[in-house]
Amino acid sequence: MNKITLSSSTFFSVRNNEKAKTKMSEDEINSQFGMMIVAGEDTTANSLVWVLYVLSRNKKWQDTLRQEIDNAYAENNGKLDYDRLPFLNAIIKEVLRFYPTGPFTERIAAADAILPLSIPIVTLSGKTLTEVKMKRGRTVVISMTGYNRLSSVWGDDADEFNPYRWLDGRDVMTGTTIGPYANL
Repeated sequence: MNKITLSSSTFFSVRNNEKAKTKMSEDEINSQFGMMIVAGEDTTANSLVWVLYVLSRNKKWQDTLRQEIDNAYAENNGKLDYDRLPFLNAIIKEVLRFYPTGPFTERIAAADAILPLSIPIVTLSGKTLTEVKMKRGRTVVISMTGYNRLSSVWGDDADEFNPYRWLDGRDVMTGTTIGPYANL
């Protein structure tokens, strides 16, 4: 098996950063490649399958996307700038929202904390909570699927696959932007 040389890759430029507090050895970095390949392969493949699925169920979207790609290809001498394909990007963003590759994520509290709730909740005993106390070491499971279907975040059609939400000028991210789409 060939090893990647650190000096030839910009991917490893962080390793050579003098300000870094800890650094991984070349062997440690090389041992991570298998996981990166598997993680990138599965998530990408799953997302592409969902893109193909939603397009297979809507001929209008297929036609719209085909026309967008054909026009962009013709206008740019056979080159595509994927950032300038708004309908393609809307389909991809909506697939990532509606069918997240990671349906949940876990975090472990590094310290005791009090987490304010953006929306108060009522417990089974009838008590209203506006915050949650978190002890150091406790695991928190965050549902990406649940967050991505909140009507308070995504609108009344949160339970519908609608790529036009990314195109129709609405403020897709009303409220706080803590979810996986905070950077979209």
